[in-house]
Amino acid sequence: MKRIDIVVGADKIDELVDILLENKIRGYSIIRRISGLGARGHRTPEDVLNEEENVLVFLVCENDTAKALVESLQPKLKGFGGVCIVSDCLWVEGAAVSY
Repeated sequence: MKRIDIVVGADKIDELVDILLENKIRGYSIIRRISGLGARGHRTPEDVLNEEENVLVFLVCENDTAKALVESLQPKLKGFGGVCIVSDCLWVEGAAVSY
């Protein structure tokens, strides 16, 4: 299994979701208004001068699906101005009902 973390500008989220769906990604989570330090400097949603917000999309998928997704996503990342991190992970299944 692979965990994929993708950070892009909020204005690119629709394009990113389209790529996820084209690659048969069945589930993902989006965290909006994230802050951090990267190639475009320090970004924080509280900065009133910064009109662009970043979002984090993360998902877990099978290795083959991850490979196909990365191949589809890589050419777009330069235009997105984002970053994609792929790591190995272990899916831990819990009880059928969460308490």
